[in-house]
Amino acid sequence: MNLRIKLTIALTLAVTVPYSFAKSATPSEYTGALSGAKYQLCFTPSQTAMQCTDMLTNAIGKAKSNIIVQAYSFTSAPIVKALLEAHKRGVKIVALIDKSNITSKYSVVRTLTNANIPVYVDYKPAIAHNKVMIIDGKEVVTGSFNFTKSAQVRNAENLLIIDDAKLASQYKANFSNRMVESQSLPEYCESTGKCKTWWDTVKSSSASVYEKTKQESSEAWRKVKDWWSSN
Repeated sequence: MNLRIKLTIALTLAVTVPYSFAKSATPSEYTGALSGAKYQLCFTPSQTAMQCTDMLTNAIGKAKSNIIVQAYSFTSAPIVKALLEAHKRGVKIVALIDKSNITSKYSVVRTLTNANIPVYVDYKPAIAHNKVMIIDGKEVVTGSFNFTKSAQVRNAENLLIIDDAKLASQYKANFSNRMVESQSLPEYCESTGKCKTWWDTVKSSSASVYEKTKQESSEAWRKVKDWWSSN
């Protein structure tokens, strides 16, 4: 079955407005058929040897160029470790998170920031409930599985990884739409004051990290524009 709606994804970034994302004209619902698409599927709790966290970190470990992260709750040490290792080997990463991560005790936001991985806050919805990764523009990670230890050891969850570039393009279009409605971490912290304790800790603990994070013209944030325009 062919897609009933032709997708037009506006990915051109305005030169005069750093890190702005053109909102896509795509609809909020899609229909289509995934013919021959490869997938991996995992459930928790499970009696099998495969753990959902392992399945996800393995996928991250195979990334070659870029990873988009959309996270509601993100506290998993193994998952953030896999992202940091990917970042060190040159994989471009950007994270779009729910605002609850700013005040969550075990959130990985500070770890990502310290590694110069750009973090944005999807602050307008009541909850930014996505649990999504898009790997190399062709693999979609989705499901109910939060990027947390609890999702692996306490909850009943599902995690699905689908290798399909057409599907991934639809997820990228939605990501672009959410970026238009979001703020960078420094913008959100300074405009709302809702992360004052966390932000003050960053400023006092490491001036260099604070400056790299705060300055929209810094290399860490500039990479978002360069990365998006080239993918």
